[in-house]
Amino acid sequence: MADTDKKLINETGGLQVNLIINSLCTCMFVGLLLFMAPAAFAKGDIIQFRTDAPSEHVVVKGDTLWDISETFLFDPWLWPEVWRANPEIHNPHLIYPGDVITLVYQDGKPTLMLSRVPQKPIIALSPQGIKHLKPAIDLINWAAVEPFLSHDQVLSTASINNGMMVIGNPQQLTRLTSQQLILANYAPDQKGENNQRNWSKGQYAVVHKQHTIYDMQGAALGIHVKHVADAQFQPIRSRQHAADSNNSVAKVFKVTDSKQEIILGDSIVPKPSSLDLSSVTLTVADSQQGYIVGGVSTRTRWSRSDVVVMDVGQQQTKPGMVFGIYAPDRTLTYSGTTYSQPQMKQGDLVVIATFATTSFGVIVNANSAIQRGAQLRAP
Repeated sequence: MADTDKKLINETGGLQVNLIINSLCTCMFVGLLLFMAPAAFAKGDIIQFRTDAPSEHVVVKGDTLWDISETFLFDPWLWPEVWRANPEIHNPHLIYPGDVITLVYQDGKPTLMLSRVPQKPIIALSPQGIKHLKPAIDLINWAAVEPFLSHDQVLSTASINNGMMVIGNPQQLTRLTSQQLILANYAPDQKGENNQRNWSKGQYAVVHKQHTIYDMQGAALGIHVKHVADAQFQPIRSRQHAADSNNSVAKVFKVTDSKQEIILGDSIVPKPSSLDLSSVTLTVADSQQGYIVGGVSTRTRWSRSDVVVMDVGQQQTKPGMVFGIYAPDRTLTYSGTTYSQPQMKQGDLVVIATFATTSFGVIVNANSAIQRGAQLRAP
């Protein structure tokens, strides 16, 4: 496994699992046989082991579930199917450091054995029961994509053009940082948020426009923005507020956390909720299809570990869904005859964030450079 594909797991966390305490003896050893003869599934997928798969793998901090799947299987996204035959496994995505995965053969058929390293359980006086001392390993290398999850998003053109923007500050500075006050205009909408009492006192995000995302027909899907600061609305009253029926008095926000300088014209939007990474599990795209329409940078070619933008929105996909990446439709002409080139598979990606009409996906493997127009469908 490449070092760049590994993430140190958070040692302070803990994932709750439903276990029955059969023994509190520290010498307890749990062996779980997982019978895995190649099997066909509804979508025609076949579980095949790699010919170079190791006979044993000890899970360590920094491993990801995708890495381990890729070590044993030709198709890593079929990992959940591997465990489906064993009802003792409540969640195939919870594999812990110290667990040992062994490849053995029974009746000539490949079989995996998962051996749990005994841990002293914590008996919690709650319905949740026992907690593991160690957190499970991650699905993918979240450390590599976390900056994109916390700093980047795609917003609709209307929400940017018709929303609030930074127009200055009381000291008339043009570049603003943490703990300063900023002033924003206000564009009334149809929901009545122009009423002072309806304003949320929670956190907002100040975002800077990067570039417009277009679909393959040239229609705008949204605007890629970068989160540059957090800001909190300040409910300041004045005589002007009472007298001004047109809401032309600037709104006041306090910058609570600045990651970059705020400049005039930056937008202020509700701060999005963060993704619960522990809840993300692998699913496989079935009928969902789309295209790679861009990236989070101005680059035009992408490879493994790069984050790209898909024209598939939150109604069609969710974090953890795996798509196959296929070369764009191309033709060639020889001796006056035009031929369609076969759609060669270029790799796979895992969805990491979804928006109204787009999503972010991280490329988890690639056998060639990937460009805008690459097709996305079942792997």
